[in-house]
Amino acid sequence: MHKHAGSGDNGSKLLNNRVYLSEVLRRRVKEDIDAKAEAVFRDKVKRDEIQFHLETDERLNYELGRSFEVFAAKEERVLQGEHASPIQRSLFEPLFESGFNSLEKDFALYLEKSQALYWWHRVAARQDYYLQGWRRQRVYPDFVACRKEDGKLLILETKGLHLKGDEDTDTGYKKNLLAILEEAYAAASERGQIQFNEPPATFRMLFEDRWREQVSELLNETYRKRERGV
Repeated sequence: MHKHAGSGDNGSKLLNNRVYLSEVLRRRVKEDIDAKAEAVFRDKVKRDEIQFHLETDERLNYELGRSFEVFAAKEERVLQGEHASPIQRSLFEPLFESGFNSLEKDFALYLEKSQALYWWHRVAARQDYYLQGWRRQRVYPDFVACRKEDGKLLILETKGLHLKGDEDTDTGYKKNLLAILEEAYAAASERGQIQFNEPPATFRMLFEDRWREQVSELLNETYRKRERGV
């Protein structure tokens, strides 16, 4: 306010623009809080104060569930593979087409056809596996998959091309969180009876225009390394 007053803006002009100025102030305060929260999160991960933990419903007594409920209409179409073949590699069945948009459906069927995967799982938003970062809302990646060659876990988030450059929104936050978690996971150590660094994991955000290329690279990573003699 003082800055605008010093530039010649009088009280009347500032009053008339109070809605605009309040929105600018609110946005800048939010951005500042988010930046500081991210810095604290990164620091705590680096110092091992934030760690990976497996959390499940207390009623399961910390055992992974073997099923979860989804709601579907009686006439709901079941997701099928190529030539109407049944889905074989999904951890849970049946899968319904209504649970996928066009990008997610293409992606799921690509994973289904891959001989390099042991299994894949479509994450159910708000009731399944999630990631927690420095913001309050949980992040539900679209897919989790297991690479057959080395048991590597792939945590994958798909995004439409219209969101690719939107770094100031939820997309940018998820992209940064996935990068931080992959780095932290690679440096994790044993916690009780669970080894968090075995198998390794990769966290990736995949956009509509390049996801086939990126997933192909992830699935063939071990084979390329073997050919180079690494």
